[in-house]
Amino acid sequence: MKRLILNFRHLRALIEVFRTKNFSLAEKQVGVSQPSLHRAARDPERLSGITLFEKVSQGIQFPWPASIFPAIH
Repeated sequence: MKRLILNFRHLRALIEVFRTKNFSLAEKQVGVSQPSLHRAARDPERLSGITLFEKVSQGIQFPWPASIFPAIH
C-alpha cells in the first residue's frame, strides 16, 4: 500500500476545487497555474485510489454524498 502524504499545497488545492467546483476558478483563488493545481488536486486521488471528483461539462461533480463535507458545499 502506498503511503498517502498530503501537504498544505494539496489541501489548499482540494479545498478550493471542492468549494468552487471548477478548476479555473480554483486556480485563480490559489494563485497557481492550472496544470499545477490539477496535479496537486489529483495527487491524493492517485495515492489513495479514491475518486474525489469527476470532471463534467459544467465543472466538476462529486461521486459521494454532499453530506460528507457540508461546509464546503
